[in-house]
Amino acid sequence: MDTTAVMSTRGRESSGAQQGPTHPLRLTSGLIVVRACIPWRRMKRSETVSKIMTAEVETVHTAQKLSEVRRLLAGNAYHHVPVVSGKELVGIISATDMLKLSLAAYGVDQRAIDAMLDSQHTIESVMTKTPTTLKVKDTIRTAAEMLGEGKFHSLPVVDEGNLVGLVTSTDLIRYLLAQY
Repeated sequence: MDTTAVMSTRGRESSGAQQGPTHPLRLTSGLIVVRACIPWRRMKRSETVSKIMTAEVETVHTAQKLSEVRRLLAGNAYHHVPVVSGKELVGIISATDMLKLSLAAYGVDQRAIDAMLDSQHTIESVMTKTPTTLKVKDTIRTAAEMLGEGKFHSLPVVDEGNLVGLVTSTDLIRYLLAQY
């Protein structure tokens, strides 16, 4: 059952007949008929995040240099790098975390930036030490609710503390698009 809202634009009455699910907005005799699409009703409520997560995730460990994180983020299309100790998740670094270092180094050689990063900062000092995570059995809806809060754009997926994947807002949007 879909939700339909009917609003009068000029106080006229109409039958409010609808054209079907592919027409979310229709003007009928002065009435605007809005059909709200509720994609959650078409989705399986029990689908787990393992369906949409990226399982092969680039990671770093605390002993690596921060310049390596900078190069990973600069050279790839992702914006988050989990920090692990073995397979255990110990933190996460985002592109935003790197921007907070206030590197106003326009026109400076990348080697100079890397040298400054490595001499003044460590991965451990920059990373978020207790990132919000998902469990491998959590649902996609749970991921959507957490990402929908807008506090962050990626959620590491763990199984008994070990990193098994990463779900990003982009993964969620791709999943939603596949529903249509």
